[in-house]
Amino acid sequence: MLDRAIEQSWSIVKESYPNAVVFQESDGLYFVRGADTAVLAKEFGIESSSRWYAFADAQAIAYMQALAERGYAVARTTSSGVALVKLRGDQRCEIIKQRTKGRFRALSPTLLVEAREIEYETGDAWMKRHGYEALFEQFQTWFKNQDWRSFRSYGEVYVYQVGDWYEVDEELSSMLESHILLAAKAALATDSKLPCKVVEPRSRRNRDGGTTRVPSAAQPLVRLGQARFEDW
Repeated sequence: MLDRAIEQSWSIVKESYPNAVVFQESDGLYFVRGADTAVLAKEFGIESSSRWYAFADAQAIAYMQALAERGYAVARTTSSGVALVKLRGDQRCEIIKQRTKGRFRALSPTLLVEAREIEYETGDAWMKRHGYEALFEQFQTWFKNQDWRSFRSYGEVYVYQVGDWYEVDEELSSMLESHILLAAKAALATDSKLPCKVVEPRSRRNRDGGTTRVPSAAQPLVRLGQARFEDW
């Protein structure tokens, strides 16, 4: 069961931001509950029999940023106050602009991550901790059928070339890092290629206007007064 204080705080924020997905921080964990869990299930394939989810800091930040990029209102609440995690208009436009320049290319997963690193990072304990067993099977089926449309429902992977390798562009990619690793594992298991969008390296993009970094949800929040809510 959730601590009563967490439930109370979550309810107050949800009442103020009924359309936002609320991430409530407590003791280093972020909690999502109620109907918001259905959003996470839909967008990221998270499965749970519980009415609430708990995430470590780094994982919660990744989900918050991904939801904001997909157009959701996201409220992050801590003991310091409440903030809406949003992309500024110029940043969103720049990201959209750069994404439209991406060229589709199916790449061997080992051009992004070494095979031994994939196996090391996505072992049985990792799969069980994230509840990815069913999603792993689904990814394998999509790769075997080259069903890129279904795969893209989990976001897109944007990469840029560095010599004979490719690096994931974390700013442009809308797929979670853990899902990219899972996809690489599924592609390796089925001897398939990973659908990606290839873009220019950031250094080259800077020559014609540059890009602006998406602000991290990990940025310290401004301390807010009691019952005072501001956008971030």
